[in-house]
Amino acid sequence: MLLYSPGELNHHAGQLAGELNHRAGQLAGELNRRVVVLAGEFDRHDSRLGRRPRPDPGLSDLLRLPYLLYSCDIRPSGPYTSCFD
Repeated sequence: MLLYSPGELNHHAGQLAGELNHRAGQLAGELNRRVVVLAGEFDRHDSRLGRRPRPDPGLSDLLRLPYLLYSCDIRPSGPYTSCFD
């Protein structure tokens, strides 16, 4: 026993699809608005800190290494180092 004819089902499906599309559009608009607000907050925070260049990624890797002695800190030792004393 059918509750709706195929034409009625198509009509209701079309209405539901329209309502869903409308709601999806509203949600997308709200999300976009929030992203724009958040981007503005970030930009304001970034400009308050001043524009500083980002460090080179290679440099940040070097800064994480343990302290290495410079060559001038190394004192040679052994039988052939008398000229360095």
